Amino acid sequence: MKAIAARIRTHGWHLLVHGKLNEVLLALRALENSDIPVVIDHMARVEAELGVDYSEFAELEESLARPDRWIKVSGADRISRGVPPFDDAAPIIRRLLQVAPTRTLWGSDWPHPNITTPWPDEAALLLLLEAICEGRDHFVRVLTENPLALYR
Repeated sequence: MKAIAARIRTHGWHLLVHGKLNEVLLALRALENSDIPVVIDHMARVEAELGVDYSEFAELEESLARPDRWIKVSGADRISRGVPPFDDAAPIIRRLLQVAPTRTLWGSDWPHPNITTPWPDEAALLLLLEAICEGRDHFVRVLTENPLALYR
């Protein structure tokens, strides 16, 4: 992973990590001395039912304090107990938005590969994000300004 990071740095790219929280934390530790932007996909697949007050989540938050760490708040249905509108994921999303307000991205996760929960409605997922954001400006920032900052 370090070798890949070194190779893509010259292109101005970022690295995306996707997996369960323990796997993501291993990757973030391996990339600790890397100066390449890292995007954590699907909220590190945390389990919504665990909330945000445990050591692994605290380590994720600590990593997100770095200016080169980003988080994608996609896949609310995947961290949820699987019942639409997946609002049990709201506390996780809210906390991640607080920790990295200018480095949080959203994605629909369409076409929802390997889905095991009821098929999510992308519009409903977007409305969930809007309800969690602290006002319209914050919502717009997540959808437009933050991606512009990452992708230039």
